[in-house]
Amino acid sequence: MNFLADQRKRKIFIIILTIVLVLAIIVGACAIYKGLVLLGSYSTADLSQTDLDMLSIYGSEDEVMNREKYDENKSNLPDNYTEIIIDGGCHAYFGMYGKQDGDGTPAITNEEQIRLTVENIVKMME
Repeated sequence: MNFLADQRKRKIFIIILTIVLVLAIIVGACAIYKGLVLLGSYSTADLSQTDLDMLSIYGSEDEVMNREKYDENKSNLPDNYTEIIIDGGCHAYFGMYGKQDGDGTPAITNEEQIRLTVENIVKMME
């Protein structure tokens, strides 16, 4: 049985995810920003000369994020940034608010995309 198929376990998972993200924000703010995580987005500000750890995550089926602008703005990131493409992921699945107009058709579950996103953010923070 899928762990997140159970409604109670899904709610617990969402609470844990929220706690992890809040802690990441607090830790980052206390250290005057050590890193930046971009979820289905890109930086238009030039951060290429910063010491920030940068993680860019998007889904292979994300049709909301403008890929042309994403590629154009990669030069705004430090050379050592990390890019993760979630195979089968879409734009809307970085949250739990349902389908977003213009988005692609996901090939994974919302829960799977959130799990993969959290794993990569935690890995960056270690």
